Amino acid sequence: MKKIIFAVAIFATFSLSLDAQSVYDEIKQDPQRAAGNLHYYEAPEVVTDTPAPKGYTPFYVSHYGRHGSRYQTSTSGYKRLVPLFEELEKEGLLTDTGKSLAADIKTLYDEHDRMEGLLTLRGGQEHQGIAQRLYDRVPEVFNQPDRNTVFCVSTPVHRVLESLANFTLSLKGNAPQLRMLVLAGDRFGDYLCFDKYNRFRSMRPFAIIDSVKTARLDPERFICSVFTDTAKAMAILSRPPQQEASSSHRQMPAGAQNAPQNAQFAAMMRPRGMSASSFMSNVFSAGSIYGCLDRNNPDVFRYFTMDELYQLWYCDNMNILNSYGFTVENESGTTLTAQLVVKDILEKANSAVEGNNRAADLRFGHDTGIGPLLALLKVEGYDRILSLSSDNLEYWPGYKYLPMGSNLQMIFYKNKKGEVLVKLLRNENETVIPALKPFKGPYYKWSELKAYLEGLVADCPM
Repeated sequence: MKKIIFAVAIFATFSLSLDAQSVYDEIKQDPQRAAGNLHYYEAPEVVTDTPAPKGYTPFYVSHYGRHGSRYQTSTSGYKRLVPLFEELEKEGLLTDTGKSLAADIKTLYDEHDRMEGLLTLRGGQEHQGIAQRLYDRVPEVFNQPDRNTVFCVSTPVHRVLESLANFTLSLKGNAPQLRMLVLAGDRFGDYLCFDKYNRFRSMRPFAIIDSVKTARLDPERFICSVFTDTAKAMAILSRPPQQEASSSHRQMPAGAQNAPQNAQFAAMMRPRGMSASSFMSNVFSAGSIYGCLDRNNPDVFRYFTMDELYQLWYCDNMNILNSYGFTVENESGTTLTAQLVVKDILEKANSAVEGNNRAADLRFGHDTGIGPLLALLKVEGYDRILSLSSDNLEYWPGYKYLPMGSNLQMIFYKNKKGEVLVKLLRNENETVIPALKPFKGPYYKWSELKAYLEGLVADCPM
């Protein structure tokens, strides 16, 4: 017991020291963190567990996991940049640094050939690791004679199915007797993360994000390092693209296509000529995936100073939070998506507690599912509804809260009396819901957590 307490104390000190670091310091420590929700999954270096109250043993796991590290879902950004760099080089407008950057962007484009949106080897290994650590944490759950079934659902997207396969194969390798049931399809996407349930009610968030970008991004040093003649280079960059359908360089936020002002959103998303700031942002976006790739992954972030990288992260982080979490400005437009996941968690957990043969219910989806879910639950870190215009968004860094492989695990424990406790893990670390008082440590009485969850979906129309 002393060793456990000592280990927990050391880890707590370590965690506090990390939390004390600014986002700037953490990005400086690993620049790939600036990629936000495209950042690879950082597995916990040490898995620690607060011992369960005496007499309680784990018997069931409820899990939601985002797919692991992947390729860019679209090469439209590269298709825009590569020919521009070729023209700029032909005109003699690239410095040696610019030529190096152009070659790196072309390498990333070539690496994406017929691989758009697919899982990388790293992404598969991330899910194997998550499953292995879950098994090591609660082997009792997966070795019960009367609970040998693991039920898995997934969206039909290839990278998600690959993530599910890696996760379940790892579990099966540890407990060969497990019976894996797998279903995938749009039907499950309808409650796991389907974007049609996201609603943006106003253009205000995007106006704020654009104004912050204008205030924060200073592209002068960057473009001077890339171009021999910035005026001539910008004359080329500022031309509207000739083929709008294939050259869009702005990613539509989740749910924007469903907004009542869809004509305004369409105008906002229409491809246009690049300003110096938008060129800088496009290079940043195109290079953000390099940490997820297994090969041919040049570090595009090295072309930015730390100050530039931090500001690019901040502006990108605003969009991630507004698209996948709750902000004052998006008026919690992703609530319904999260409610549908919570309803599924409740239904399946109730059946497991009442007594069925399930050792675990596993769900595999996207950031459009796990982000709103954590925001609705208001777990630690997601328990504040932030304002894009007035809050310091360092409170919610996307590389910590919504990286590739993000996950929520709920581990259920019971004693001989049949009393049930639940512990929540976010990205494999113990977490709590600040609005709900635990029974002991990070453990909640299921009756109280259940009532809390039921309250979150009481007004769900579906």
